[in-house]
Amino acid sequence: MSASRYYLDGGNLWMNSANLTGPWTQAANPPADLNAVKSQVLAAEEKDPHDHSKDATPPPIGAPAAVYVSTTPAELVQIVGRPQYTPIPKTGLAYVSNTSSDLFRDVKTQDYYVLLAGRWYQSKMLEGPWAAVSGSNLPKDFVKIRRRIPSTPLWFPSREPSRPRKP
Repeated sequence: MSASRYYLDGGNLWMNSANLTGPWTQAANPPADLNAVKSQVLAAEEKDPHDHSKDATPPPIGAPAAVYVSTTPAELVQIVGRPQYTPIPKTGLAYVSNTSSDLFRDVKTQDYYVLLAGRWYQSKMLEGPWAAVSGSNLPKDFVKIRRRIPSTPLWFPSREPSRPRKP
């Protein structure tokens, strides 16, 4: 009897794992009926009214993307390479410029702060653990940010750092 395998649709390839939480790798010889099952699922899905005929993605080049599995609620903050810290003038804060997330670092304490779904979180390490923090408990320098920070859609008002406004 063969061991159970889990399969994950990776777009142009199949990933597999012996455990649902991974590790996931590219399947060398996926079962032939996986594509038939995928076609059945796609046929049953609600149709997108937009024309995506020109959106086809090319086959992946190199190794497939990493698969992360969480069994608890989580957010994935992606940073391209090692964090690049850009100081915010006239504050003791820096923001991570090589991410699309709103990720900041307090230069003095080295604590990290991230804004996710309108809520602030704080951690001593990028890897976590992260804890919710109210806007009133953010470093005081957050109120000094009065202009738009490049690469982020946020503006910080002078009185309410927990409620950023979009331009």
